[in-house]
Amino acid sequence: MGVAVLAIDTSMSIDDEELAIYSGHFNRILETCNPEKLYVIYCDAEVQHVDEFVPEDYPVKLEMHGGGGTQFHPVFEYIDAHDLDPEVVVYMTDGYGNQHEFTSTYDTVWLTTGTTDFSWGKVIEFDINA
Repeated sequence: MGVAVLAIDTSMSIDDEELAIYSGHFNRILETCNPEKLYVIYCDAEVQHVDEFVPEDYPVKLEMHGGGGTQFHPVFEYIDAHDLDPEVVVYMTDGYGNQHEFTSTYDTVWLTTGTTDFSWGKVIEFDINA
């Protein structure tokens, strides 16, 4: 796999338990998909932090950066501004944000622990209580 982006919702509605679950999914993606490079973009109402990883970095523990409101579009704006050209964007979120106010041409997977109300991208619901 080439370049991939993992976006992490770090708004105030995301707690440590949910971030730990996101870390588990992140490590499975890194180990299984073996991307050339994986960018992790932490975003609440704006991009708060960006990390770059390669498969040799496995395992990785994600850290909280943010804690404000939720906006999804800054991640896609960051991708464009930095010419990342990912094969896929995986956005880990509880799903409560502005996903209906914009769209993206990037193949996007919403891994959501909350609402599944997305009008674009592929939605995968994950029950953190299961």
